[in-house]
Amino acid sequence: MLKTFGAALLAASGLAITAGPALALQTVVTQVDKNTDGSVTYHFAVKLDQGETLTPGESKAAADFMTVYNFYGLVEGSAKSPAGWEFSSEEFGRTPTSNGYPMVLPVYVPNTPNLTWMVTKPVTAGRRLTASPRPPA
Repeated sequence: MLKTFGAALLAASGLAITAGPALALQTVVTQVDKNTDGSVTYHFAVKLDQGETLTPGESKAAADFMTVYNFYGLVEGSAKSPAGWEFSSEEFGRTPTSNGYPMVLPVYVPNTPNLTWMVTKPVTAGRRLTASPRPPA
């Protein structure tokens, strides 16, 4: 479990935001629950600093988002999202750019999902939001 927890913390550091106004976000694993079926649920929290906001953008490609890279063993349909966020899981997670250049350079592990939560409604400054995908134990 500790290896998986360490991987989740490392993955959580793969926070990604588009080149929009919000650049000061904190992402942490706030809780790890072992479920009766042997799976584990990770609870992530995203906190905006004062003065920072998130916006949905004019299209999905322009919306603010956060990505957790290389999340091993995602249980299909287990991800929960706060109101105003949309979840997706892709082989290549969304990565933030600035003037067309990537702001982070993630290493993608083949056949390992990347978890992305995209903003669908504006998020005000200083908010704390939680999400919880569940990989198997």
